[in-house]
Amino acid sequence: NCIVKPVNYDECSDFLDKYHIQGNDKSFIRLGLYHKDDLVSIMTFGKNRISLGNKSKDDEYEMYRFCSSMTVVGSGSKLLSHFIKNHSPLKIISYADRRWSNNSVFYSKIGFDFIKNTAPSYWYFNKIGRRVHRFHFRKDQLSNKLQTFDPALTEWENMQLNGYRRIWDCGINV
Repeated sequence: NCIVKPVNYDECSDFLDKYHIQGNDKSFIRLGLYHKDDLVSIMTFGKNRISLGNKSKDDEYEMYRFCSSMTVVGSGSKLLSHFIKNHSPLKIISYADRRWSNNSVFYSKIGFDFIKNTAPSYWYFNKIGRRVHRFHFRKDQLSNKLQTFDPALTEWENMQLNGYRRIWDCGINV
């Protein structure tokens, strides 16, 4: 009883901030599942992210986010099928942060194959508590991003000097 249609950036952003643990993303394909004009589920896609070690190719995509405001049986399958039908990807990859969930059952139900679990990695928390991926703070870029930078110090030492904290994750399901 639901229909799939594109979601504008603002509506998608609000929905992801409210219902997805990681919040908004930088997707350029945003599909919503609507029940009687109410948005109940979202799946977003974009190009493969370099920060996760991927190279972007025209016919390959990454599923960035999937979430629902309520239980909607089959919503993931319906949104993914719509994406495949309209974009004809050769490959779609997605990642599940094992700290929050082990979504291997969900992914296998909608057609994904499990590839591997990655080793734990880390993120930084800034002074206002926002989580930022470590990719944004590579040592070769710190001098341009931090208020105080000492090239003799490590990335972690420089981050601490600027009030950042580090949190480790549990790895990722790929």
